[in-house]
This record gives sequence, structure tokens and C-alpha cells, in this order.
Amino acid sequence: MSHDALLATLPDLVAQGLITAEQAQRIRTHYSGPGTLEPAPDDRRSQRLTAVLGTIGAGLIGLGLVLLVAHNWDGLPRSARTLLAFVPVLAGQAVVAFGLWRRPGRTAWTEGGSVFLAAAVGACLALIAQLYHLGGDLGDLLLAWAVLILGLCYVPGSAVVGLAFLGLITWQAVLVRMEQDTLPWLWLLLLAAFVPAALQRIRDTDRRVAAAWTGSFLALSIAVGAHLFLSDWHPVVVVGTAALASAFTLTPWWTSAPAPGTRAMRRVGEVMLLWLLLLMGSFTVVDAVQDTDDRPGADAFVVAVLVLLALGAYALAWKRRRPFTEGPMPEGFVVIAALYAISLAAPWITALLANGLTLALGVWHVREGTHATSLRRTNLGLLLIAVPVLWRFFEVDLSFVWRGLAFIAIGIAFLLLNLRLLRARKPH
Repeated sequence: MSHDALLATLPDLVAQGLITAEQAQRIRTHYSGPGTLEPAPDDRRSQRLTAVLGTIGAGLIGLGLVLLVAHNWDGLPRSARTLLAFVPVLAGQAVVAFGLWRRPGRTAWTEGGSVFLAAAVGACLALIAQLYHLGGDLGDLLLAWAVLILGLCYVPGSAVVGLAFLGLITWQAVLVRMEQDTLPWLWLLLLAAFVPAALQRIRDTDRRVAAAWTGSFLALSIAVGAHLFLSDWHPVVVVGTAALASAFTLTPWWTSAPAPGTRAMRRVGEVMLLWLLLLMGSFTVVDAVQDTDDRPGADAFVVAVLVLLALGAYALAWKRRRPFTEGPMPEGFVVIAALYAISLAAPWITALLANGLTLALGVWHVREGTHATSLRRTNLGLLLIAVPVLWRFFEVDLSFVWRGLAFIAIGIAFLLLNLRLLRARKPH
């Protein structure tokens, strides 16, 4: 057995009780050397827990300080209140600076100090605006807050602040579009400024959980923001949404070594495509598509941009992926576009095809998950079979007896398949 194969089997040997964790660590040290030793799974979990607890602790400290100051806030002069508004910001900067100087690379200090400083910046902005009656609305506060904490996404490189930044700019973009009826160009600019930090975080193999959350939030922000550039809703938008979702599903094949965060983006794209397929299987939805007489107008341009983006993503992934590799989801936008075109002439055919494809995809996932003894994939397949069936039961006029029997049958299928997989995964 090679050294790499031996090291790969160590976690299983520890789990089965054949060797202790200390013995596994000594084996890693012997074959890997102290300079190249990777942290054990227990060490990674400990570091993750420390980071989470540090972040929660920083948030609680900040909240406690706010409550203490708020108790005597009205009795203080304006100058004192202004000074107190900046004290948490200065304290947060000191904590971040100390972490960079004396605790470099420590996740707890990086995340905890950055979260404390980011929260202090938001509180300071709100207090100063209230003290001096600066006016403005919630969108202005969110924009200023996002701009001021952007630097923390790079130095010290906080993943939690990066998630907050994406949430702030997306929220602000929604407010601008809904309340002011203007296009959120600032969201596009701020997103571009954040992308280098996001790519660095998504490729971080040492912090896979943070990479996955960053990839998920980035995909969701792009999905929401792209739809805010639509002038009005038109059914052809489903084609653009499917194209964007397919681009997300292709991200793991953009580089030679798939990054942890790209897999999370792929899952977001798959969920979007599955939701669109379920919608196209609804007779109510496809009838509404045929009844629409309005021309897409400016929405056609947005859809065209998203389709070109999907084609570019497909071409970029072509070097490492061939059609239908690891599933048909990246080709989903072609299916959605074809279903939309068919719905313009024959809605009932579209609904039948969409339901048939959903059921076939569910059966495929169940089969693949059963062969691989994967509970997650098997349950996904069962959901793809169950949701269309139950949805159609509610769309048609059936008695509660038939609906109840359908629920019972699907529930029994879930239980039997999960029990079978659990027995298969037990060591004999």
C-alpha cells in the first residue's frame, strides 16, 4: 500500500477503533513530515467550532455594549453620544489589528474581530444619522455600511463579513429597484469589487464550510440582482433564469481542480433548474404563458445576456466536461427553452413533458443514489418524484381520500428506501 493510500485510510481505522487518534497522528507525522502535515479531522472540527464561538462571542460583546450605552443614552449630551458612537469602531479596529499582529491566521480572531468591527460600523452610522438628523433612507444606510466594511473582506479576509456584505448590497439593490424604480447599477459595481475576495474564499480548501457559504451567497446575490434589471415580468424570463442557473452548475469545471465553493454554486443552480422544471409542469403556469400577448421588450436584452453567459460558461467548461457528465443539469437551460417554445403553441404538451422529465430525473437520482448508498441523492430523487405528484393532486379536484392515500404511499416509499440504504451502509 502506498503512503497516500495509507494516510487516506487512517480516519476509517480510527472510527472502527483499530487504532487511536494519537497513533494516527504519529503515522501522519512519520509519512508526511511535520512541514506538510495536514490537520486531522478532529483538529479541523475544533478550529471550526472555535471560529463559530469566537464570532458569537464578539457579537454578544457588541450587543452588550450597545445595551449598556442605551440605558443612559438620553441623559448624555450630543458630544458624548457622538464619542460613544465611535468608541466601538475604534475598539473593533484595535481587535482586528491585534489579531493581524499577534494572532495571524487564527480563524477565531479573524472572524470575531471582523464581525465586531462590522457591527460597530453599522451601529455608528445609524447613531450619527439619528443624532445629526442626516436624513436618507434604509437603502442609503445599507450602501454606506457595505462600502465601509468591504475592506474587511480582504484584510484580514473575513468570510462572515463577506456574507454580510453580499446580503447588504443585495438588500440595497432590492430597495432601489422596488422603491425608487431605478436599476441597481451600484449593486453591480460593488459586486465586481467583491469578486476577487469571493474567488479567493471559494478556492480556500482549508475552510471548506466558509467556501461553500460564500459560493452559495454569491450565486444567490447574482440570481437576485440579475432579475432586478428586468423592466417588467414576461414569461420569456424563465429562459434567462434557466441559462443563469446552468452557468452556476458548470462552475466546478471552470478550473482543473474544483474549488469547494463552486460545488455550492452548482447546487444553487440545480435547485433553480428543478424549480423551473416544476413550474413548467404546472398547467396553470403554462396556460399563463400562452395567454401573454405582450412583447418582452427590454427584458429580451437581459435574457439574451444571460443566455450568452451560459454559452460562455459551457464553452469554458468544455475542456474538462462532456455533455451529461455527472448528470444532465448543466444542459437544463436548453430543456427549459424548448419547453417554453412548445408552451406557446401547446401548453398541455409542455406540462406533460415537464412532468415526465421531472419523474425521469427523480428515478435516475434514486437509482444512482441506491447504487452509491447515498441517502442525500436517494432522497433528492424521491422528492423529485413526490413533489410533482402532490402538486398535481392539489391542482386537480380530487377528494381528500385520494390525496391522503398519495401522501401515505409516498411516505412509505421514503421510509423503506432510507431503511434499505441505512442497512446497506452498516458494516457487516
